[in-house]
Amino acid sequence: MLKKAALIIFTLTFFILSACSPNQQRLNGDIQETTESLREIPTFLTRSDKDTRDTYKKLYEYEDVLKEIPTYEEGPYKNVFETFFYKENADGTLVWNNHALKSGELLAIGRDASNLAKSGTGLADIQKQIEKKYSGEYGADDPRRNFK
Repeated sequence: MLKKAALIIFTLTFFILSACSPNQQRLNGDIQETTESLREIPTFLTRSDKDTRDTYKKLYEYEDVLKEIPTYEEGPYKNVFETFFYKENADGTLVWNNHALKSGELLAIGRDASNLAKSGTGLADIQKQIEKKYSGEYGADDPRRNFK
């Protein structure tokens, strides 16, 4: 009986550890994957549609704006930017985060904030518009709201 339990634990541990590539780590149930640069997308994005991949890449350009926008959800991330890109390392490698893939609201906030910034809207106005649209009782994943 003890041998069976040990074998089951070993097998489960093996599958859990092998689920991540050498460039991936798990944090708070999310996958963070390191790539050499923005030109190389993480493996978790290869299964996403082109629009989502393009959104991730585009949002990196708006780091200064997205770092000033809260996520409007409980969790470990301080701002919207961290849900897409966990950090940039000193050597220039980029740690991508799959957290935003799990939330229609975060993808919508990222798109809206970057579009507003691109159109010349100032940070204070972007923050007000995003807060008005996304904070409150219903999130983007709720069928009672449409954030497309």
